[in-house]
Amino acid sequence: MDSLRGFAVFGIFLVNMSMMAAPSMAYGSFAVFTDPVSFAVSLARHLLADGAFIFLFSLLFGASFGLMMDPFGSRQSGIGLPAYYRRLFLIGVLGFFHVTVLWFGDILMIYAMSGLFLPFFRRRKSRTLLIWAVLLFILPTLFFAGLLLIPLADSALYEQLDLDYETAIRSWIAYLNDGYLLEDFGQVARTRWTEYFYEPVVIFFTFFQCLGMMLLGLWMIRVGGFRQKPGERSIFRKALLWIIPTAIIGKLAYVYLIYDESSYGLSIICFVLSTFGGPALGILHFLGLRRLLRKERFRWLQKSLAAVGRMALTQYLLQSTFISLLFYGYGLGLYGKVPPLSQILIVCGFFSLQCLISLVWLRHFPMGPLEWVLRKFTYLR
Repeated sequence: MDSLRGFAVFGIFLVNMSMMAAPSMAYGSFAVFTDPVSFAVSLARHLLADGAFIFLFSLLFGASFGLMMDPFGSRQSGIGLPAYYRRLFLIGVLGFFHVTVLWFGDILMIYAMSGLFLPFFRRRKSRTLLIWAVLLFILPTLFFAGLLLIPLADSALYEQLDLDYETAIRSWIAYLNDGYLLEDFGQVARTRWTEYFYEPVVIFFTFFQCLGMMLLGLWMIRVGGFRQKPGERSIFRKALLWIIPTAIIGKLAYVYLIYDESSYGLSIICFVLSTFGGPALGILHFLGLRRLLRKERFRWLQKSLAAVGRMALTQYLLQSTFISLLFYGYGLGLYGKVPPLSQILIVCGFFSLQCLISLVWLRHFPMGPLEWVLRKFTYLR
Protein backbone atom coordinates (compact mmCIF):
# COMPACT_ATOMS: atom_id res chain seq x y z
CA MET A 1 0.00 0.00 0.00
CA ASP A 2 2.91 2.38 0.68
CA SER A 3 4.28 1.75 -2.81
CA LEU A 4 0.87 2.34 -4.37
CA ARG A 5 0.50 5.56 -2.37
CA GLY A 6 3.91 6.74 -3.56
CA PHE A 7 2.94 5.95 -7.14
CA ALA A 8 -0.29 7.93 -6.65
CA VAL A 9 1.75 10.92 -5.37
CA PHE A 10 3.74 10.84 -8.62
CA GLY A 11 0.61 10.51 -10.77
CA ILE A 12 -1.23 13.33 -9.02
CA PHE A 13 1.80 15.57 -9.52
CA LEU A 14 1.83 14.64 -13.21
CA VAL A 15 -1.87 15.49 -13.64
CA ASN A 16 -1.82 18.61 -11.45
CA MET A 17 1.19 20.07 -13.24
CA SER A 18 -0.95 21.06 -16.25
CA MET A 19 -3.17 23.17 -13.92
CA MET A 20 -0.21 24.44 -11.89
CA ALA A 21 1.72 25.69 -14.91
CA ALA A 22 -1.19 27.28 -16.83
CA PRO A 23 -4.89 28.19 -16.39
CA SER A 24 -7.00 25.22 -15.31
CA MET A 25 -9.42 25.60 -18.25
CA ALA A 26 -6.70 26.11 -20.88
CA TYR A 27 -7.04 22.80 -22.70
CA GLY A 28 -8.61 21.62 -25.96
CA SER A 29 -9.60 24.60 -28.10
CA PHE A 30 -8.44 26.95 -25.31
CA ALA A 31 -4.94 25.46 -25.04
CA VAL A 32 -2.04 27.84 -24.43
CA PHE A 33 0.46 25.65 -26.34
CA THR A 34 -0.78 24.47 -29.75
CA ASP A 35 2.35 23.04 -31.42
CA PRO A 36 2.29 19.32 -32.41
CA VAL A 37 4.61 18.17 -29.60
CA SER A 38 2.57 19.96 -26.93
CA PHE A 39 -0.64 18.53 -28.39
CA ALA A 40 0.79 14.98 -28.34
CA VAL A 41 2.08 15.26 -24.77
CA SER A 42 -1.19 16.75 -23.50
CA LEU A 43 -3.20 14.06 -25.28
CA ALA A 44 -1.04 11.30 -23.74
CA ARG A 45 -1.48 12.80 -20.28
CA HIS A 46 -5.26 13.02 -20.72
CA LEU A 47 -5.40 9.40 -21.87
CA LEU A 48 -2.97 7.80 -19.43
CA ALA A 49 -3.22 9.85 -16.23
CA ASP A 50 -6.27 12.07 -15.77
CA GLY A 51 -8.78 10.68 -13.30
CA ALA A 52 -6.75 7.58 -12.43
CA PHE A 53 -4.66 8.86 -9.55
CA ILE A 54 -7.33 10.69 -7.58
CA PHE A 55 -9.13 7.33 -7.68
CA LEU A 56 -6.08 5.53 -6.26
CA PHE A 57 -5.49 8.17 -3.59
CA SER A 58 -9.15 8.12 -2.50
CA LEU A 59 -9.11 4.32 -2.51
CA LEU A 60 -6.10 4.34 -0.19
CA PHE A 61 -7.69 6.95 2.09
CA GLY A 62 -10.66 4.63 2.64
CA ALA A 63 -8.38 1.64 3.06
CA SER A 64 -6.31 3.50 5.68
CA PHE A 65 -9.51 4.27 7.56
CA GLY A 66 -10.26 0.54 7.53
CA LEU A 67 -6.84 -0.20 9.02
CA MET A 68 -7.22 2.42 11.72
CA MET A 69 -10.78 1.68 12.83
CA ASP A 70 -12.35 -1.39 14.42
CA PRO A 71 -13.57 -3.88 13.24
CA PHE A 72 -11.82 -4.04 9.83
CA GLY A 73 -8.23 -3.51 10.99
CA SER A 74 -5.82 -5.94 12.59
CA ARG A 75 -5.98 -4.16 15.97
CA GLN A 76 -8.27 -5.28 18.77
CA SER A 77 -9.75 -1.79 18.78
CA GLY A 78 -9.44 1.15 16.44
CA ILE A 79 -8.03 4.58 17.21
CA GLY A 80 -11.46 5.78 18.36
CA LEU A 81 -13.77 8.38 16.85
CA PRO A 82 -12.44 11.43 18.77
CA ALA A 83 -8.90 10.74 17.54
CA TYR A 84 -10.15 10.06 14.01
CA TYR A 85 -12.08 13.33 13.85
CA ARG A 86 -9.10 15.24 15.22
CA ARG A 87 -7.08 13.74 12.41
CA LEU A 88 -9.65 14.89 9.85
CA PHE A 89 -9.76 18.37 11.36
CA LEU A 90 -6.01 18.83 10.96
CA ILE A 91 -6.16 17.47 7.40
CA GLY A 92 -8.83 20.10 6.65
CA VAL A 93 -6.70 22.84 8.22
CA LEU A 94 -3.73 21.78 6.10
CA GLY A 95 -5.99 21.88 3.04
CA PHE A 96 -7.02 25.46 3.88
CA PHE A 97 -3.35 26.37 4.25
CA HIS A 98 -2.62 24.62 0.95
CA VAL A 99 -5.10 26.75 -1.01
CA THR A 100 -4.22 30.01 0.72
CA VAL A 101 -0.44 29.75 0.56
CA LEU A 102 0.48 27.26 -2.18
CA TRP A 103 -1.99 26.12 -4.85
CA PHE A 104 -5.74 26.20 -5.56
CA GLY A 105 -6.13 22.52 -6.53
CA ASP A 106 -6.30 21.12 -3.01
CA ILE A 107 -7.94 17.76 -2.29
CA LEU A 108 -7.32 17.65 1.47
CA MET A 109 -10.39 19.71 2.44
CA ILE A 110 -12.64 17.50 0.32
CA TYR A 111 -11.06 14.40 1.87
CA ALA A 112 -11.68 15.84 5.33
CA MET A 113 -15.35 16.46 4.50
CA SER A 114 -15.87 13.09 2.79
CA GLY A 115 -14.05 11.31 5.59
CA LEU A 116 -16.58 12.63 8.12
CA PHE A 117 -19.09 10.08 6.82
CA LEU A 118 -16.86 7.00 6.80
CA PRO A 119 -17.59 6.01 10.43
CA PHE A 120 -21.28 5.59 9.51
CA PHE A 121 -20.25 2.71 7.22
CA ARG A 122 -17.66 0.95 9.37
CA ARG A 123 -20.03 -1.77 10.61
CA ARG A 124 -21.90 -2.30 7.34
CA LYS A 125 -21.70 -5.55 5.45
CA SER A 126 -19.24 -5.86 2.60
CA ARG A 127 -22.03 -6.00 0.03
CA THR A 128 -23.61 -2.85 1.49
CA LEU A 129 -20.29 -1.01 1.24
CA LEU A 130 -19.94 -1.96 -2.40
CA ILE A 131 -23.49 -0.87 -3.25
CA TRP A 132 -23.03 2.51 -1.56
CA ALA A 133 -19.67 2.99 -3.28
CA VAL A 134 -21.26 2.43 -6.70
CA LEU A 135 -24.28 4.64 -5.95
CA LEU A 136 -22.23 7.56 -4.63
CA PHE A 137 -20.05 7.38 -7.71
CA ILE A 138 -22.82 7.04 -10.32
CA LEU A 139 -25.71 9.17 -9.03
CA PRO A 140 -23.88 12.56 -9.04
CA THR A 141 -22.84 11.87 -12.63
CA LEU A 142 -26.42 11.12 -13.70
CA PHE A 143 -27.74 14.16 -11.80
CA PHE A 144 -25.25 16.49 -13.47
CA ALA A 145 -25.94 14.91 -16.87
CA GLY A 146 -29.66 15.60 -16.29
CA LEU A 147 -28.89 19.29 -15.72
CA LEU A 148 -26.91 19.37 -18.96
CA LEU A 149 -29.96 18.09 -20.85
CA ILE A 150 -31.99 21.23 -20.07
CA PRO A 151 -30.54 23.43 -22.87
CA LEU A 152 -31.43 20.77 -25.47
CA ALA A 153 -35.10 21.69 -25.08
CA ASP A 154 -34.42 25.22 -26.31
CA SER A 155 -32.04 25.71 -29.26
CA ALA A 156 -31.84 29.47 -28.73
CA LEU A 157 -30.86 28.93 -25.10
CA TYR A 158 -28.21 26.41 -26.15
CA GLU A 159 -26.67 28.78 -28.72
CA GLN A 160 -26.56 31.61 -26.19
CA LEU A 161 -25.02 29.39 -23.53
CA ASP A 162 -22.41 28.14 -26.01
CA LEU A 163 -21.45 31.70 -26.92
CA ASP A 164 -21.41 32.84 -23.29
CA TYR A 165 -19.28 29.82 -22.32
CA GLU A 166 -16.56 30.57 -24.86
CA THR A 167 -16.45 34.25 -23.89
CA ALA A 168 -16.36 33.42 -20.18
CA ILE A 169 -13.54 30.88 -20.54
CA ARG A 170 -11.33 33.23 -22.54
CA SER A 171 -11.95 35.99 -20.00
CA TRP A 172 -11.20 33.55 -17.18
CA ILE A 173 -7.89 32.46 -18.72
CA ALA A 174 -6.83 36.09 -19.11
CA TYR A 175 -7.78 36.77 -15.45
CA LEU A 176 -5.65 33.88 -14.20
CA ASN A 177 -2.68 34.83 -16.37
CA ASP A 178 -2.77 38.34 -14.91
CA GLY A 179 -3.51 37.31 -11.32
CA TYR A 180 -0.85 34.65 -10.88
CA LEU A 181 1.94 36.74 -12.37
CA LEU A 182 1.49 39.51 -9.81
CA GLU A 183 4.35 39.90 -7.34
CA ASP A 184 1.96 40.68 -4.48
CA PHE A 185 1.49 37.45 -2.46
CA GLY A 186 -1.91 38.56 -1.13
CA GLN A 187 -3.25 39.16 -4.65
CA VAL A 188 -2.02 35.75 -5.78
CA ALA A 189 -3.70 34.14 -2.74
CA ARG A 190 -7.01 35.83 -3.64
CA THR A 191 -6.65 34.53 -7.20
CA ARG A 192 -6.15 31.00 -5.80
CA TRP A 193 -9.37 31.13 -3.78
CA THR A 194 -11.26 32.61 -6.74
CA GLU A 195 -10.10 29.69 -8.89
CA TYR A 196 -10.95 27.19 -6.12
CA PHE A 197 -14.60 28.32 -6.07
CA TYR A 198 -14.86 29.00 -9.82
CA GLU A 199 -17.02 25.90 -10.36
CA PRO A 200 -18.71 25.01 -7.04
CA VAL A 201 -20.58 22.15 -8.73
CA VAL A 202 -17.22 20.42 -9.27
CA ILE A 203 -16.52 20.52 -5.50
CA PHE A 204 -19.99 19.05 -4.86
CA PHE A 205 -19.44 16.42 -7.54
CA THR A 206 -15.97 15.50 -6.26
CA PHE A 207 -17.15 15.24 -2.64
CA PHE A 208 -19.62 12.44 -3.38
CA GLN A 209 -17.34 10.62 -5.78
CA CYS A 210 -14.42 10.70 -3.33
CA LEU A 211 -16.67 9.27 -0.63
CA GLY A 212 -17.70 6.49 -3.02
CA MET A 213 -14.08 5.71 -3.84
CA MET A 214 -13.18 5.72 -0.14
CA LEU A 215 -15.92 3.20 0.53
CA LEU A 216 -14.50 1.05 -2.24
CA GLY A 217 -11.11 1.18 -0.47
CA LEU A 218 -12.82 0.24 2.79
CA TRP A 219 -14.45 -2.70 1.01
CA MET A 220 -11.08 -3.79 -0.43
CA ILE A 221 -9.51 -3.85 3.04
CA ARG A 222 -12.46 -5.92 4.27
CA VAL A 223 -12.06 -8.55 1.52
CA GLY A 224 -8.23 -8.50 1.48
CA GLY A 225 -7.93 -6.77 -1.89
CA PHE A 226 -4.46 -5.40 -1.11
CA ARG A 227 -3.02 -8.82 -0.27
CA GLN A 228 -1.48 -11.15 -2.82
CA LYS A 229 -3.21 -14.50 -2.53
CA PRO A 230 -2.97 -17.85 -4.37
CA GLY A 231 -5.18 -18.03 -7.43
CA GLU A 232 -5.62 -14.28 -7.69
CA ARG A 233 -4.14 -14.12 -11.22
CA SER A 234 -7.16 -15.90 -12.70
CA ILE A 235 -9.47 -13.49 -10.85
CA PHE A 236 -7.59 -10.48 -12.22
CA ARG A 237 -7.62 -11.89 -15.74
CA LYS A 238 -11.41 -12.16 -15.58
CA ALA A 239 -11.66 -8.64 -14.17
CA LEU A 240 -9.53 -7.28 -17.03
CA LEU A 241 -12.17 -8.44 -19.52
CA TRP A 242 -14.43 -5.58 -18.42
CA ILE A 243 -11.88 -3.16 -16.91
CA ILE A 244 -9.88 -2.70 -20.15
CA PRO A 245 -12.90 -1.91 -22.39
CA THR A 246 -14.26 0.44 -19.71
CA ALA A 247 -10.93 2.29 -19.51
CA ILE A 248 -10.62 2.59 -23.31
CA ILE A 249 -14.20 3.75 -23.90
CA GLY A 250 -14.17 6.09 -20.90
CA LYS A 251 -10.87 7.74 -21.80
CA LEU A 252 -11.81 8.17 -25.46
CA ALA A 253 -15.06 9.81 -24.34
CA TYR A 254 -13.04 12.07 -22.04
CA VAL A 255 -10.74 13.13 -24.87
CA TYR A 256 -13.77 13.86 -27.08
CA LEU A 257 -15.09 16.21 -24.38
CA ILE A 258 -11.80 18.08 -24.33
CA TYR A 259 -11.00 18.34 -28.02
CA ASP A 260 -14.28 18.22 -29.93
CA GLU A 261 -17.75 18.70 -28.37
CA SER A 262 -19.21 19.34 -31.84
CA SER A 263 -22.41 17.58 -30.78
CA TYR A 264 -23.90 18.71 -27.46
CA GLY A 265 -26.02 15.58 -27.09
CA LEU A 266 -23.03 13.32 -27.74
CA SER A 267 -21.01 15.37 -25.25
CA ILE A 268 -23.49 14.51 -22.49
CA ILE A 269 -23.19 10.81 -23.30
CA CYS A 270 -19.39 11.13 -23.34
CA PHE A 271 -19.49 12.94 -20.01
CA VAL A 272 -21.26 9.97 -18.41
CA LEU A 273 -18.89 7.47 -20.04
CA SER A 274 -15.78 9.48 -19.16
CA THR A 275 -16.64 9.28 -15.46
CA PHE A 276 -15.77 5.57 -15.51
CA GLY A 277 -12.59 5.91 -17.57
CA GLY A 278 -10.40 7.34 -14.79
CA PRO A 279 -11.25 4.73 -12.12
CA ALA A 280 -10.94 1.86 -14.63
CA LEU A 281 -7.54 3.23 -15.67
CA GLY A 282 -6.61 3.53 -12.00
CA ILE A 283 -7.37 -0.16 -11.48
CA LEU A 284 -5.16 -1.01 -14.47
CA HIS A 285 -2.34 1.08 -12.98
CA PHE A 286 -2.83 -0.72 -9.66
CA LEU A 287 -2.68 -4.16 -11.23
CA GLY A 288 0.25 -3.24 -13.46
CA LEU A 289 2.28 -1.81 -10.57
CA ARG A 290 1.43 -4.83 -8.43
CA ARG A 291 2.75 -7.16 -11.11
CA LEU A 292 5.85 -5.05 -11.78
CA LEU A 293 6.90 -4.85 -8.14
CA ARG A 294 6.83 -8.62 -7.79
CA LYS A 295 9.98 -8.77 -9.90
CA GLU A 296 13.22 -8.74 -7.97
CA ARG A 297 14.94 -6.37 -10.39
CA PHE A 298 12.40 -3.66 -9.54
CA ARG A 299 13.01 -3.87 -5.79
CA TRP A 300 14.69 -0.45 -5.91
CA LEU A 301 11.52 1.03 -7.40
CA GLN A 302 9.38 -0.58 -4.72
CA LYS A 303 11.57 0.87 -1.97
CA SER A 304 11.62 4.34 -3.53
CA LEU A 305 7.85 4.51 -4.04
CA ALA A 306 7.19 3.09 -0.56
CA ALA A 307 9.42 5.76 1.00
CA VAL A 308 7.45 8.52 -0.73
CA GLY A 309 4.21 6.76 0.22
CA ARG A 310 5.16 6.80 3.90
CA MET A 311 5.65 10.58 3.60
CA ALA A 312 2.75 11.21 1.21
CA LEU A 313 1.31 14.26 3.01
CA THR A 314 4.70 15.94 3.35
CA GLN A 315 5.64 15.23 -0.25
CA TYR A 316 2.24 16.32 -1.61
CA LEU A 317 2.62 19.76 0.00
CA LEU A 318 6.31 19.90 -0.94
CA GLN A 319 5.31 19.55 -4.60
CA SER A 320 2.95 22.51 -4.29
CA THR A 321 5.60 24.57 -2.50
CA PHE A 322 8.07 23.96 -5.31
CA ILE A 323 5.50 24.78 -8.00
CA SER A 324 4.32 27.90 -6.19
CA LEU A 325 7.85 29.31 -6.23
CA LEU A 326 8.43 28.21 -9.81
CA PHE A 327 5.35 29.61 -11.53
CA TYR A 328 3.84 32.51 -9.56
CA GLY A 329 4.81 36.17 -9.73
CA TYR A 330 6.43 36.27 -6.29
CA GLY A 331 8.70 33.43 -7.50
CA LEU A 332 10.21 32.86 -10.93
CA GLY A 333 6.98 33.89 -12.71
CA LEU A 334 6.91 31.06 -15.28
CA TYR A 335 3.10 30.70 -15.23
CA GLY A 336 1.79 30.03 -18.74
CA LYS A 337 5.31 29.87 -20.18
CA VAL A 338 6.34 26.21 -19.69
CA PRO A 339 5.12 23.81 -22.46
CA PRO A 340 3.74 20.32 -21.63
CA LEU A 341 6.91 18.40 -22.51
CA SER A 342 8.98 20.57 -20.16
CA GLN A 343 6.28 20.11 -17.50
CA ILE A 344 6.71 16.32 -17.71
CA LEU A 345 10.48 16.63 -17.39
CA ILE A 346 10.08 18.87 -14.33
CA VAL A 347 7.72 16.33 -12.74
CA CYS A 348 10.08 13.40 -13.35
CA GLY A 349 13.12 15.31 -12.12
CA PHE A 350 11.50 16.68 -8.97
CA PHE A 351 9.83 13.38 -8.09
CA SER A 352 13.19 11.61 -8.39
CA LEU A 353 14.52 14.15 -5.90
CA GLN A 354 11.53 13.43 -3.63
CA CYS A 355 12.34 9.71 -3.70
CA LEU A 356 15.91 10.46 -2.65
CA ILE A 357 14.78 12.85 0.11
CA SER A 358 12.30 10.27 1.43
CA LEU A 359 14.84 7.45 1.49
CA VAL A 360 17.41 9.56 3.33
CA TRP A 361 14.87 11.03 5.77
CA LEU A 362 13.44 7.62 6.72
CA ARG A 363 16.91 6.31 7.53
CA HIS A 364 16.98 8.76 10.44
CA PHE A 365 13.31 9.25 11.34
CA PRO A 366 10.34 6.84 11.49
CA MET A 367 7.98 9.14 9.55
CA GLY A 368 7.78 12.42 7.64
CA PRO A 369 7.57 15.78 9.50
CA LEU A 370 3.92 16.46 8.66
CA GLU A 371 3.04 12.83 9.34
CA TRP A 372 4.61 13.27 12.80
CA VAL A 373 2.55 16.42 13.44
CA LEU A 374 -0.61 14.66 12.24
CA ARG A 375 0.02 11.68 14.51
CA LYS A 376 0.80 13.86 17.54
CA PHE A 377 -2.40 15.84 17.01
CA THR A 378 -4.42 12.66 16.46
CA TYR A 379 -3.34 10.93 19.65
CA LEU A 380 -2.57 14.08 21.72
CA ARG A 381 0.67 12.49 22.90
